[in-house]
Order: sequence, then C-alpha cells, then structure tokens
Amino acid sequence: MMRVRVIESGEEVDYRLADILDDPRER
Repeated sequence: MMRVRVIESGEEVDYRLADILDDPRER
C-alpha cells in the first residue's frame, strides 16, 4: 500500500501499487 494524495479532491487515500499501474486515471 502507498499513500497517494488526490489533487482534485484534496483527499489522501491508500492505493495498492497494482491499481496505480493498472489504470491511474480510473479514480
């Protein structure tokens, strides 16, 4: 897990690295 700040919403959420590599624009 890695913590990623979502610029658009200003939220910080935990993403699985696999999810980021799969499609980072999905969320």
